[in-house]
Amino acid sequence: MDPYSTHLEALVETAMHSKGPILELGCGHYSTPVLASICAAQERKFLVQASNEEWATQFTEIADVELVDWSNWTPPEGKWGMVFLDSEEAVRDRIKRLPALAKVADVVVMHDANVAIKNAEWKSLIQDYREIQVFHKHVPWTVVMLPK
Repeated sequence: MDPYSTHLEALVETAMHSKGPILELGCGHYSTPVLASICAAQERKFLVQASNEEWATQFTEIADVELVDWSNWTPPEGKWGMVFLDSEEAVRDRIKRLPALAKVADVVVMHDANVAIKNAEWKSLIQDYREIQVFHKHVPWTVVMLPK
């Protein structure tokens, strides 16, 4: 299996069972078209935030895309039914968004969990989550996290 697609099972299952708008942090050829299709079929808002303009512009026809600077990122306004965290930055930096996402999302899906879980900060960053399900059938792993 392509390592860039190992999140699909968790992503699709979670998106189909969540309600409300979906926020994707980062974008890609596997996740973005799938999430865009689910949102279109269910008449849900879909927003993609990414830092690489060249990469992100590939998806402007199927999603609302905002360019962001991850170094001073804050969550967009509102409550999100699901957030997919797979931004272009290193996993050690990406996971620092978990506390903020717990406040604005009903559920968070994060790719590269096998790397994140080994990070020294992991336990302190997931304190605002009541349940974490690890999808480890394929590497890299994906986690689905329910905030408290």
